[in-house]
Amino acid sequence: VRLGAAVRQILRLVADHGPVIHLAGLDPAPAGSGSSGPRGRLLAVGVDEGASGPRLRHPEAEARAVARSWPGDGATVRTGAQAAWSELVRRDLAHHRVIHLASHARVSEGRPGESTLRLGTAGDAEPVTIPDVIGLQLDADLVFLSSCEGSRVVLENGTGLGSFARAFLQAGAGAVVASARAVDDEVAIHLAQRFYAGWSAGGSLTSSLEAARQAVRERWPHPFSWAYFQLHARHVPGA
Repeated sequence: VRLGAAVRQILRLVADHGPVIHLAGLDPAPAGSGSSGPRGRLLAVGVDEGASGPRLRHPEAEARAVARSWPGDGATVRTGAQAAWSELVRRDLAHHRVIHLASHARVSEGRPGESTLRLGTAGDAEPVTIPDVIGLQLDADLVFLSSCEGSRVVLENGTGLGSFARAFLQAGAGAVVASARAVDDEVAIHLAQRFYAGWSAGGSLTSSLEAARQAVRERWPHPFSWAYFQLHARHVPGA
């Protein structure tokens, strides 16, 4: 009982004092990257139906909602079959400053090649692995992973720790927002909309995520709904 109370107190402190920020220990991103508000083009990807697992309710609607509210230089929306990984790599990923991915994800302990994001429809879904992501060449200020376990850390064949969040940082992203646990997609769309509203209004990545988590907490008080969304960055973002 005492341990449960201590955990609740820690989670309460996390909520009251802002999101946990993980620094990746990689080469620094350009000064100010990701901290001066949205800029450039947004790529919003949403896939309701993956190759496995139940059909999600809101990722495609989430992608469209995020794109509608984008204040930058335009937005590209890819949903369903248009979200096939090969097409995203060929046409989109390297040419957008912010990348929002809403989809299924599955993380396998000790097997990075079997941890996958599920993009595309059931008939043509392409499982995207951590090594696939590391091989990208991105020029993005932010990648927002609206999927289960996007920042869950797993052992990579006994040689080190990895996650999809770290993989996107290694691929060139300045920062990544992701959850370390399973994500309810109704919670996800609510958090994403509040995050982008705060960032568009001039907030920093950290303050925008803090405000979004607090908004989620008001509707879904259980810590599993909000406490595991975290910001992973190459450097300390602006306050």
